[in-house]
Amino acid sequence: MFELVIAAGLFDPLLEQLIEGVGSDVPPFREDPELYRALRQMSQASVRGLEALAHGATRTFEVPPEALQLARLSARQGVSVEQVIKAFSTARQVALSVPLEMFSSLEVPPEDAVAIAIDTGRLLLWWADANLAAMVSEHAREREASARGAHARRLDVARAIIVGRETNLAKASEVLGHSLSRWHVAAILYSRSDQATAGDGLRETARRLSATYQARPLVLEPDPQELWLWLSADERIDLTVLATHQQKWPSDVEVVLGSAERGAEGFRISHLQARATRRFAELGNSRGPYRFDAIALGALSSGEPELLRHFVRSELGELAGPTKDMARLRETLAAYFIENLQVSAAAIRLSVHQNTLRYRLHQCEAALGHPVTERRLPVEIALTLARALEA
Repeated sequence: MFELVIAAGLFDPLLEQLIEGVGSDVPPFREDPELYRALRQMSQASVRGLEALAHGATRTFEVPPEALQLARLSARQGVSVEQVIKAFSTARQVALSVPLEMFSSLEVPPEDAVAIAIDTGRLLLWWADANLAAMVSEHAREREASARGAHARRLDVARAIIVGRETNLAKASEVLGHSLSRWHVAAILYSRSDQATAGDGLRETARRLSATYQARPLVLEPDPQELWLWLSADERIDLTVLATHQQKWPSDVEVVLGSAERGAEGFRISHLQARATRRFAELGNSRGPYRFDAIALGALSSGEPELLRHFVRSELGELAGPTKDMARLRETLAAYFIENLQVSAAAIRLSVHQNTLRYRLHQCEAALGHPVTERRLPVEIALTLARALEA
């Protein structure tokens, strides 16, 4: 009986109705020229397949490549799988409401025309279901491939920022989908387990950390056992609340964090801090979380040049400046510490008058932003590092 339908050229108008219905119910298939063209190409290929089936040239209906191409294009153009399903739901409705008038031109008794209409509707239903199953699977594969590609691009950009190669920060923010101008805390999450499900625990921990700080996260996965996380906010992020949330993530997940730093440089430095903190954390067996600001001096044993310079700048402030005046003040403060805060001994060491030394110490306090006796140990280490880095 299908030979009569083919001979009368009825498949073409039926599929035109399908295209019109799909475009009406799912606008992207009508409004996007590429999608519309791909939908029409799939329909034309389907007509040829159905005709081959009706003629007995084949016993099975093969989903045409054009249908898979439409699925891939739909995924790339942002058409959701729900919209693809809705499109074929519309196709089913059209198939179920094939008007009998379309078959009135067939030279058969009325009762046979009814039977042909019903069988044709069933064939179109089967066609819609076969295409839908294949297209949903292809759509999912394309979305996954696209996500992997986008993630790889984000990971490349993040690595370029970390090593200081990325200069177009506006473009970098766009690719990352993450503003670089805000405050950032970088975290590295890693698993001590080799289980294939380790990534699930890392992602869940990242989600909980983001919720804890109510910060916008950037999550990258450079390795199945490791996850990079940046928490970003308009205001400086307070890390002191972290300890109360440790029990909320899996026991095999370890968390190390950098300090809160601002801007693109902060994005980079905070990650380097987290990396150094991880190396320090792996020296022991106690469970974290470890924060760089809590173990900074130990983490600096990693010898990371960028972290050493950042530590010097953080501790010394204006006193870390490159001018000769600042170099002289650093020398003064170092001598004062060496002589155990004795003004007279420090003055003799530097061959200056005691009043001159006192004046310089006042200048040091102004540059540091606090008394020279405050935070003596880290300031003294920073002075030693500054001298070594100058050499």
